[in-house]
Amino acid sequence: MNLGTALMRIFEGTDDQADLDPRDATGAFDLTLQSARNILGYVREALGIVASWRTPQGRRLRFKANQGEAFWTAPETGADEGLSQADWILPTQTASSRRYVTLPARFAAEDNAYAGAVLKLNAPMDGSVTPEEYLVIGSVGAELRLLDPVDASIGLDMNPFMLHRRKFSLGSLGLTGFIAMRAIARANDLTEIAPEMGYAYGLPTLKSVGTPSAYRIEDGYLHFDMALETGTTFLIRYWRVPALLENTDLELPLPEMFHPAIVHLAKASIFRRQGETAEAYEAWKAAEALLNVLRTEDDFERDEMQGTLRPRSL
Repeated sequence: MNLGTALMRIFEGTDDQADLDPRDATGAFDLTLQSARNILGYVREALGIVASWRTPQGRRLRFKANQGEAFWTAPETGADEGLSQADWILPTQTASSRRYVTLPARFAAEDNAYAGAVLKLNAPMDGSVTPEEYLVIGSVGAELRLLDPVDASIGLDMNPFMLHRRKFSLGSLGLTGFIAMRAIARANDLTEIAPEMGYAYGLPTLKSVGTPSAYRIEDGYLHFDMALETGTTFLIRYWRVPALLENTDLELPLPEMFHPAIVHLAKASIFRRQGETAEAYEAWKAAEALLNVLRTEDDFERDEMQGTLRPRSL
């Protein structure tokens, strides 16, 4: 089913509402119209639902069109002696505040974004001084809370620093349409990092800076089992919502057998908007009945590898 056919089935199947008409006054498709943008929004929403569908048995639908890939490099956070002193650690106010240090304002982030990071003080880039390392246990804006107070011998007035993070928001990774992680590998040798690390690692590991061996996804963040060297690059493979190409002659970006489910789900959302709950429920159940029995290319490949290839259910 191409996009044009899908749009008309949705439009005509939901009472021909003018604010959802994808056509101009001559009857030709015009996807620049606001009404066309409105109905395209429902199609995108339906694509996202199908792309992330989980059956009652816990199986997720996985499609070839859902596979994304991107390189990502751990950002540098810190300043060496070659930069302006305005980019160094700011001075603290009292001796009791030596568990707290404040970064330059440009490093402000959401609360606890730096939790788990390793802060290195007296950290010139040329390695001429062995830095002191401190574990960050919380942060608010640009202020860091440390597990241990900074040694009294270390000045906190304009101190060069490096901050090595082990936790990054998924939104900062640049993964378009992200649904779930497939694999993470070090870019230099493509060695994969193990998923679902446990919680048994202790403080020596948490305070380590280097190449991680495990990761987990939790609360919208990607967590590594150790803090990263800045500039470390990874190849990230992930599942994503497929892009909807705005060309009415092109096929919807999922296997053809799933196209009716996309139409049903878009209609369900439109009916809910109108307050037509019975029609919305009927459309949703029609989509659900399809999605719970249809199987994707990924299912067939896995079954073939495991020697349990089963016929497609329709």
